[in-house]
Amino acid sequence: MAVLSAYDAIGYGLVGPVLPALRARADATSLEASIVFAGFAVGMLIGFVLAGMAIRRSGSRAAALGGVTLHVVGDLLFIFGHSPGIYLAARLAQGLGSGALWMASTFCVLSWWPERPGPKLGLMLTSYAVGSVLGPLLAAVGGAVLPFAGDAVLASAGFVAAANMPSRHGRTFDWGFAVLRDRRLAFGSLVALLEALLFASLEGSYTLRFSDRLSQQLLSLLIALTTLTFGLGAALPAAGAGGIRGRRASQSALVVCAVSVAVLGGSSIPVLWFGAAMVMGLALGVTETGAVSMVAATPEESMLTAMTAASQAFALGYLIGAPLATWLTDTAGHLWSGLVLAGLALATACVAYSVPVARQGQAA
Repeated sequence: MAVLSAYDAIGYGLVGPVLPALRARADATSLEASIVFAGFAVGMLIGFVLAGMAIRRSGSRAAALGGVTLHVVGDLLFIFGHSPGIYLAARLAQGLGSGALWMASTFCVLSWWPERPGPKLGLMLTSYAVGSVLGPLLAAVGGAVLPFAGDAVLASAGFVAAANMPSRHGRTFDWGFAVLRDRRLAFGSLVALLEALLFASLEGSYTLRFSDRLSQQLLSLLIALTTLTFGLGAALPAAGAGGIRGRRASQSALVVCAVSVAVLGGSSIPVLWFGAAMVMGLALGVTETGAVSMVAATPEESMLTAMTAASQAFALGYLIGAPLATWLTDTAGHLWSGLVLAGLALATACVAYSVPVARQGQAA
């Protein structure tokens, strides 16, 4: 599970720093490049559902093997493509594969640690963060081809890990729809949406602006440090604590996210970009683990619906994040781009008060 999580994140984590090189190779506009970046989310939206169907029928192994295969298809399209259309197809394939690997890894955790999945989900997210650090470092080799060739080589480890996943799970996961009225799912989905908005804005929009001052290697370092702190935040005990303590931790982290993204949008100083991105990553790690733990506390007979809905909220945020940030920057300026995203983070922190929680333990 940890190997697959890291492999998945390497594949999509290397695109942000390479995006300026892809834009130049395809002679694309900034908006076209952001749309290519966002195409990943469309694939994820479909991949979550297809993987859920596969998991219900035959367990996580089939979903995992399909996910690795689709990642390789994406790599090959990036290597041999030279146009925005081909790159968009590559991102769609990456998204399909990533959706499958996310669902396979998540349901492995829920199957193996059903009583208290929160800490293990936090470790899974930390594995994703490790891969998201390695992805930008792989991108630092430079150019628009070599990073994807390296990722294709790493698929061998992905196939081995996928083949060793269980073909069947011991729990009865199903598609019950009553969970769609559960406020734990609503808040978890909202946090997933916001997290994706912020990450996509940084990787798929702000990197285009930062590339005027930072090399591809420094962009890679920026994203690697952001995802490293995300992993640290996801592993903090408070992140998966549940109850009132967990809700307060999530709300505090969302306020920190608001301040950080406002600095990212309004500052023109590279040192502040690095500092704000790292702090935002730490805070997002805390909120993500708390949100996933809330969703994991929903009934087993509705778990496929709950996890798919929350994951699709993330995909939606990834879909609109980069084009939205680029549009806001082009029409209203960098500062307003950051302030709008900051306002969304503060609004999400307020919504947390609507989630029923127990004094101790998981959300009620």
